[in-house]
Amino acid sequence: MAKVSKHFGLTLPGTVEFSSFRVDVTFADIDTEGSVEEQLKACAEAASKIDTYVEEALVEQAKTISGVTISGFGLASAVEKLTKVQEKIIAEVKRHKEILAPKSNESN
Repeated sequence: MAKVSKHFGLTLPGTVEFSSFRVDVTFADIDTEGSVEEQLKACAEAASKIDTYVEEALVEQAKTISGVTISGFGLASAVEKLTKVQEKIIAEVKRHKEILAPKSNESN
């Protein structure tokens, strides 16, 4: 049974000088003999569900390291901007996927 993993990552400029945001997503151990589409949907749903918890943990770590509040540091607005950028990137990736997808022979 073959398994495949896929990892994507983006580093985006932050809103403050010398800052950036890193976003990584990995879908691992997808069973090629099972329903790949169902497994990918499950991965995407799980990733979506954990986003809130990961973001909260990130905010807590940033507060601890920087010693400032989130409102003073501007992370909340930066995360909101990042979410908008992420949505645009996802839409663009989907568009490219559709363009590059092999066309089925519909004349048969």
